[in-house]
Amino acid sequence: RSDDCCIRRFRFTKRELRELCAALRLPDTMRSPCRLSWTGMEGLLILLRRLVYANRLGDLVQEFGRSKCSLSVIFNYMLVWVWQTWGHLLSNPFVRPYFTAQRVQAYSDAVRRTSGVNLNVWGFIDGTLRQTCHPIHHQRLFYNGHKRHHGVKYQAIATPDGLICHLYGPVEGCRHDAGLLQESGLMHQLQQHLILPGSNVHSVYGDPAYPLSPLIMKGYKGAHLTAQEQAFNTSMSHVRMAVEWSFGDISTYWAYLNFTKQNKLLLQPIAMYYRVAAMMTNCRIILDKGNKTSKYFAIKPPSLQEYFQ
Repeated sequence: RSDDCCIRRFRFTKRELRELCAALRLPDTMRSPCRLSWTGMEGLLILLRRLVYANRLGDLVQEFGRSKCSLSVIFNYMLVWVWQTWGHLLSNPFVRPYFTAQRVQAYSDAVRRTSGVNLNVWGFIDGTLRQTCHPIHHQRLFYNGHKRHHGVKYQAIATPDGLICHLYGPVEGCRHDAGLLQESGLMHQLQQHLILPGSNVHSVYGDPAYPLSPLIMKGYKGAHLTAQEQAFNTSMSHVRMAVEWSFGDISTYWAYLNFTKQNKLLLQPIAMYYRVAAMMTNCRIILDKGNKTSKYFAIKPPSLQEYFQ
């Protein structure tokens, strides 16, 4: 197939697929508990193809030469394998070799340069609600009154190079963003890894739903703000859109996530869908050497080898 066809079907070119397979360290042969075997590259292709669009498994039978049952087994196995092997990149990225003090400082410099606000803000935190199929049980838990539909919530931190460096969830759709923050343990991770002796405290910036602390900044609230406070809120709200762009990238690249009827609570691994899709989005941005967020802040993401160290 041509590279254009590969990008439409898998979101990566043939050369990029080989690079991604090597970076993920996929085994040459993989085997499920039911003794079904496939190559690492084949598993990666089935995983990506399924996430790109909400195709029926029957539509992929001719493309991969596998039965619907085999395709389902391989897809779900690959979801679990990728997350169990590399999920720490999103659950606790601060211990990764590429996430150095120098990189955090570069993030802060990029935000300061773009916003014109003299703060050490290195990332942007927010929550997102992903709509699900109407559940049979626990409907009130998953109903979000603001969005007026059922769903699950995730918490993410986006960095100026366009990557999602932290992802927590899912939790019930009725939960508040501040509750996600407390439950995620993110504050402990930030205190442990981003408060260094003899250096400035680097913070993430969030919307007014988050509690104010040295590690989390937010805009001024109130009806009677000074001109300086209003200017601060305006400048930071512009750069805070980076996290919204990141959520949009995931939905754009992986349309399978947007098909509500496929997101059945307690019946399908919807958490794996979104987590692995977020990780593959980071890979797509890295291989593109950036996206609109990294261009906006004028900072490049790490290489694929650095990211998967």
